[in-house]
Formats: sequence, C-alpha cells, structure tokens
Amino acid sequence: MTVSEIDLKEAYDLKKVNEIFQAVDSKSGDYCLFLLDSKVIRSILYDSNGQVKGTIQHKINTVGARYIRNHAFFDGTKFNLLLEDLNGINRYSFDFSTGKTNKESFNIRSKDSKIIAQFSSGESYYFLEIKRKTSELNFIQLSDALGFNSKHVDLGINNFKILDDPVLEKLSNSINLFEVLEYHKFYQIEAIKKTNKHTFTQAANKVKLYIYDNKVILSLDVNRKNTTLVTISLPDMKFKIQEFLYGAHSDFRRTKQEQNSFLLGNKLYQIHVQKETPFFKPSLGYMEKGDPSNIIVRITDIENEEKIQQFTASNEEDGIDWLYGSLEAEPSKSELMYNRFEEDSRAFMIIGQIVYYDAVILPKIDPITNKTALYLGFNEATNKSNRLIGSSTNSHIKAYHFCEYSKSNVSEVIMGENQSLTNLPEFYIEQIIRYVDTHGQGEGKKEVMTIFFSNSISHLAYYDLNDNTLQVIQFKQ
Repeated sequence: MTVSEIDLKEAYDLKKVNEIFQAVDSKSGDYCLFLLDSKVIRSILYDSNGQVKGTIQHKINTVGARYIRNHAFFDGTKFNLLLEDLNGINRYSFDFSTGKTNKESFNIRSKDSKIIAQFSSGESYYFLEIKRKTSELNFIQLSDALGFNSKHVDLGINNFKILDDPVLEKLSNSINLFEVLEYHKFYQIEAIKKTNKHTFTQAANKVKLYIYDNKVILSLDVNRKNTTLVTISLPDMKFKIQEFLYGAHSDFRRTKQEQNSFLLGNKLYQIHVQKETPFFKPSLGYMEKGDPSNIIVRITDIENEEKIQQFTASNEEDGIDWLYGSLEAEPSKSELMYNRFEEDSRAFMIIGQIVYYDAVILPKIDPITNKTALYLGFNEATNKSNRLIGSSTNSHIKAYHFCEYSKSNVSEVIMGENQSLTNLPEFYIEQIIRYVDTHGQGEGKKEVMTIFFSNSISHLAYYDLNDNTLQVIQFKQ
C-alpha cells in the first residue's frame, strides 16, 4: 500500500536523488528519510502513517567524495546521518523540533586498530574496533551529545584459536582475537538484531554479532570443535566467554567438514557436517554408499549450558526421519518447493553438499503459533549481491540483494512428534522484490531505495527515476 508519493521537483526543487537513507524513532514510529544528491541533504520527517510532518535541507558538497559506509540513527532528539570517508565521520544532525541542523566531523580511526562492525542499540550508534594483534575491543558510542565516547574491553591474549587441528600446532595454539579474524578473512562482522527477519545468507556468516538493548554477543564458528560465544555488557564492559561443543568427531585430519550456529533467545542452534573420506577425494556432492558423511544438529541452553535436543544422521542410513526437504530458495522471487526425503539417495544428497558451501542453520518463529521452525542447509553467495549493497549498512538492504542474487538450499527439521511442515508467512523481502521487479529500473541495475520497519511494519522508500517521485510503500503481512 502506497502511503506517500511526492513529486520532488515540485515540492523541493530536487532534480535527482543519488541515495536514500533512513532513521526510525522506535517509540513513536516516526521516521526520517535522507535524500542525497551532490549538493544537498533533504531530510523529510514522516509520522507512522506516512504523513509528512516536516522537512529540513542542509547544503553539502559530495562531488568527488568517496564514502566507505553510510549510517543513520535516531538519538532520542535528533535524526542523524553519518557519512564515513577515509578521513573520518561527517555527522549531520536534524532537529525537527527547532528546524535546525548541525554538522560535526571527527576521526574515529587509529593506525593500530581496525573497525570490524557498526550497529545501533537503543538510542546510540556504535562503531566496534579491534586493536591489531590483540583481543582489545573499543566500542565508540555516538549519542545525543556532541562527539563520541569510547568504552574499552580486553578479552585476553590467549582465549581464542585459529584452528583446532593438532597437526598444525602453530595454528592450534591459543592466540588473540584479531589474528583469528584476520586469518579467516572476517574484515566486517555481520550484525544480527533481535528480529525474525534474517536471511539464510546472513545466517551463513561464521562470525556474527548479536545486538541486544544492553549487551552484544559475539559468536565464532571458525573452530571445528565448538562455537565460541563472547557476551559483553555495554554499560560496564564486563564479559563472559563460553564454548559449546558441536558433538562432532575429534579426528579432523584429511576430512572435509562444515559447521555453523545461530542464537535465538537463550537457545544456541548448531550444525556440524563431516565427510568421512579424505578431502582430497571430492565427490562434488554426488554421494555414494562408500563415501559416508555425518550430520549433527544440537540445541543448547546458553544460560545453564545444558543440551536441550540433538539430531544425528548419516548418508549410510536408509532415510532421515527428522528432515523435510529439500526446500530450495533461489532467488526469493522463486516459489519455495518442499519435498519430504523419501529415499536415502536424496536424504544424503543435502548432507554431502553442505561441506562444499557455507553451512546454514536458522530458527524462525511462526508468528501465528509462536513455535520455532528450524531450517538447515547451505548457502552460495554471489559477488553481484555485495556489489549492489555498496556503502549501505542497512541490514534490510543487504537482505534484499542477498535474496535476489544468492542461492540457498535448506530443509526443515522436524522438532517434535506429529509436527507438520511450517507454513511461515511470506517473507517481507519477497513482497518488496516483486514490487521493485514491477516498478524498477531493470534487472541488475542499482535501485535508489531503502527498507525499514516502523511499528513492526515493513516499508520501502523508493525513488522513481522516470518521474522523479519519492514513494513510501507499506507491506503488511
């Protein structure tokens, strides 16, 4: 449903929009759209029904500017746009109660540190940086005050491992967090917010940062023996490190395997798949009886660290009675197909292929029954999705392009007796993709748009290049 449509030339004398960003007041549902061209930032404040409440323009000059990432957040009073370039942060604050704007510039980068994540929590925005060759983390906090505050925590020099294979003794020794992330090439960590709106591609990341109101939890699935969770309190920087075994075999030499996890509430969902034959004799996913593979799915309560449930299977079994599959989701515009595994030739097919891609395990809450549906499988991302995401840090824009250009094959786990296939409501990204396919510039072309939630309703702010209009569309489920 279109709740707003503005002719930008007529209303604001804007001839073109290069990018759109948004910030949302989670308490009122009001939201601000930032429209950028090379000369101005036009900010438009809407109420939760899509009615314009005010607008402010701020002159800028972005000709020749090279922005690394762009961010936006509401600080309780002002709506803020952060443009990050090689020299630092340019913060533009828009106060609609006074009609005034403010710009400040500051550098949060240091030569001996690296920014690895950024996220909003409450009415603050954080940049997370790590000091090179250490486990020292610095949380750079922006709030309603000028400048920024820094909070520091040292997770210890010997609390992490690059690998777990005793054959490679140097890489299995305890080491700092920076070198673990660097070795596995995790330069940016996926921020996971407390919602039910995640894609399989986002869940496929082996390093995740779960965002809560007063804490964050860093999860690492680079070690083939266990998931490492690091819980950090944002107010006082106290931390706790936990390790949760996958329940896999202890001999990792010469075998191909994949592992991952996902945290929902206080439950940790883990998957580990191991091919028994030497990895230098690949089956390319076409499994035979003489090429066995095993899968373990484990659910654990992270508070008491007790195992809740575990599922195991092998491709040598006659069938897998705890899986529905294969559910193919590629891309989102394709319908999802469910077929129960009825013969072992199909049952071990998905197990055999997981080890060659990025393993995925993702729990989703059914909004109707409030029960958890659990999916597992593998994901295959594409460079095209990353190119179209560009400088945006908006997780919904990431989800949009991941669903468009990534491929996921997953099956649903049968969690209890007499459980039928879960028919989840249509994923909000599916609705948005259909709309853009109908009204957009054409496949493969970058659209000028942003996606956000206001009062739990998904919104698309879309710039129509053909008639120079800005539209806001709601997608209710």
